[in-house]
Amino acid sequence: MRKYSILAFFLSIAAFAFGQASVGAGVDYGYISLASGGSAPGVSATNDRTMPALGFSVFVDSRYLQFSIGYTMNSSQTQTITLTGSPNSTAATSYKASWLDLDLVGKLPFHAGDVTLFPLVGLEYLFNLTYTDSSGNDQLSAMPSDYRDWLDMFMVKAGFGADIPVSDAIYIRPEAFAGIKIAKSRWDTDQEASFYAGASSSYWNWWELRGTLMIGFKI
Repeated sequence: MRKYSILAFFLSIAAFAFGQASVGAGVDYGYISLASGGSAPGVSATNDRTMPALGFSVFVDSRYLQFSIGYTMNSSQTQTITLTGSPNSTAATSYKASWLDLDLVGKLPFHAGDVTLFPLVGLEYLFNLTYTDSSGNDQLSAMPSDYRDWLDMFMVKAGFGADIPVSDAIYIRPEAFAGIKIAKSRWDTDQEASFYAGASSSYWNWWELRGTLMIGFKI
């Protein structure tokens, strides 16, 4: 239910908050990663997972707000487990995931000649659509029902962007941003407790780092 409430929130904002000053489309690339670790006297461990992510999106933009909806996918994972006193253990897998990507950011534009620059901060929701192995077999159906949302990610994000005019009506918009998941799933909580059992301190953080190249049309 939570995921559908978040979806409704994003779509409601998109419906009522925009003067539709411009619209456009873009492509992005980066990484969705898990960084985790824990320590106890004489012992430390990390369990890190990296998923390269490629996405496509369309956006609606006003001067101070940008809403986008897109499709994001990855085709591989790299997991690195490091234990104190042991060599790194690196496993590359070919599990595939895809997401519906909803993104709402606020902007504070300022001009540098003909170019408009803006810091951005906002929210992003990655609604997981599929998670399969290299043969296309669904990996979520075999998991307990309260674990199947582990790839849903509600992110807070911040970054920087620019509008570079091509003509009076067309501009190119590069953006770069970083985000961090702000609500752990049941899977996250249980995995952290299991992997770092007995640790005096531990962390378990999903984050992302991505860049986007878009083309916009003023309307």
